[in-house]
Amino acid sequence: MRIYDCAWEVISGHKSVGNDSTRSGAQRAADLLDGQKLTRFSLVPTKLRCVFDFDLGATLQTVPYNKKGEQWILYTPNKKVLSLRADGRYEYVRSDQTRDKGQWKPVFN
Repeated sequence: MRIYDCAWEVISGHKSVGNDSTRSGAQRAADLLDGQKLTRFSLVPTKLRCVFDFDLGATLQTVPYNKKGEQWILYTPNKKVLSLRADGRYEYVRSDQTRDKGQWKPVFN
């Protein structure tokens, strides 16, 4: 998974482990998430707030900085890539396919 143009925070045990504001916080968050399995995903449509829950109790939350950027890219086990943009559009394509070729679809109609 890659996180891009968004504010993000990793929470574990009701405490913030790290966020996008400091390099040390980002490293703590990455260390905590390393090896954990994604178990659940949810999306709050009005703010495009994304919540990723992991098997050992950590949670990653993201919200876009603006209306233009790509919030995140998730590489799936079946060799596909799922991406979400801040404008509420997503793309789900094979990982060996050229990305951003107009295949973006609205999350909500």
